[in-house]
Amino acid sequence: MTHSEDDGRANTCRSEGGSQRAVYRELLKGRFPHVNDVLLHRLMQHATFRELCEEYAACSEALRRLAKPASDEEMRSEYTALSLRLEGELLRYISEHSDRPSR
Repeated sequence: MTHSEDDGRANTCRSEGGSQRAVYRELLKGRFPHVNDVLLHRLMQHATFRELCEEYAACSEALRRLAKPASDEEMRSEYTALSLRLEGELLRYISEHSDRPSR
């Protein structure tokens, strides 16, 4: 996705996605406390990053539900692996954009 496509998508969902972005930032700050708020705010302007956050939030919610004793261990294991993969992708994205000046 080009930068201009990314900006176009960001503009269309700014008003409806503002509270969701705050939820994503809180989730990421809880998991990655070393990442500063300014960078997270800047990254939320990227549709690709928001999509990763959306997937990570859904996965985290599924893991929370699967933490119950009667839940399926195999399913919990799959979601744990997915969560770790998404964390890796988020960290890679953060790392790639952390040294770029803001626009």
